[in-house]
Amino acid sequence: MTAKGLLLNREKKLILCFYKPMSPSELIKTSGINNNIVNCALRKLFRKNIVKCFNPESKTGRIYGLTAKGKVLRKELLTGTDFQEPVNDDYIEPSNIDWKLYGWITAGKGKREYLKIMNTYSKIRDGTFRASQVFTRFRYEGIKSTPRTEVYRAIKQFIKRGILSRIAVGKRNVRFKFTKKGLLISEILSA
Repeated sequence: MTAKGLLLNREKKLILCFYKPMSPSELIKTSGINNNIVNCALRKLFRKNIVKCFNPESKTGRIYGLTAKGKVLRKELLTGTDFQEPVNDDYIEPSNIDWKLYGWITAGKGKREYLKIMNTYSKIRDGTFRASQVFTRFRYEGIKSTPRTEVYRAIKQFIKRGILSRIAVGKRNVRFKFTKKGLLISEILSA
């Protein structure tokens, strides 16, 4: 199989941008290509069996990744590429991920940032963190002005969906810890 002549430059660039399964908004950010063009190219690559959708039943937060044919094409493009932008060499596709849940996280505003900060705090200490630490870290990094209630609301949603678990420490203190499912998702988000 050869990529020369079969694909347009924007489609080649999209294939090279896939270093892990991604949502269309992530592809837009990494490739720098217009929204409509990315969606059109994804449809074309899907029809050619180069790209697959991990959660086709979801209306928002769809996650796309490369098929076996797409991985071979990506390797071929990496060896003979003439693009100037830096590209990750490996394609990471973790197993045992709930792609519907991952799509829910990538589609929501702020959920990805919350999980990245929580993942950082869980690595610093004993694997647990407090909600106030997440709130403080958000304000410190200047990501956006987030009310404390938004942090608590996000934590409640993460607990409900099985990403975080509560750990009671004493009478009034509560700490949070990632579940196995949450660790998998937070690791792929930070990759």
